[in-house]
Amino acid sequence: MLFLPGLTTRDAADLLAGRGVGLDLAKDTIRRLGGAIRLAGRAGGGLSATIEVPSERGMVEVLWLESGNLGFALPVGFTGRLAPAGAARNVPLPACLGLPEKAPPKLALELLIRGVRPISIGIDQAHDIEEVSVRPVPPLIAAAGPYSGAILRGDGSLRLALDAALLAARAWSVIA
Repeated sequence: MLFLPGLTTRDAADLLAGRGVGLDLAKDTIRRLGGAIRLAGRAGGGLSATIEVPSERGMVEVLWLESGNLGFALPVGFTGRLAPAGAARNVPLPACLGLPEKAPPKLALELLIRGVRPISIGIDQAHDIEEVSVRPVPPLIAAAGPYSGAILRGDGSLRLALDAALLAARAWSVIA
């Protein structure tokens, strides 16, 4: 709940604090960098925060995915087992993105998010792993789907990078 927009522990806002945007903004920025933030209780009260971000800002190893005619990038650090779609229960990637599903997926890719039970996403193809520079996307695009950034490929095409944690959350909500 601490990361919800508008949540504040102050009675009144001042110039620097009390408007409920600090932790929400921090969480979004860390996710856009391909990282994660974890909170843990401390003995005697309070919380400690652990922030993990890639050491080379903007450079991320991604697995190229394809679903229908659309291509996406997914950070390799969040990928698990890749298997034929019939071998595992999976949620089709288009369903997670709010897009119509044209055909059943051919492959199931396991998403591994620390602290969350793994879930499989249905895709059509998995391609090469590549180290790429991920650029931020405008907030409107980020809010439209589980996107953490954009990648300009060598052939001039633009691809969206998927936010693995948000993708997993959407997949779980489809199952529920």
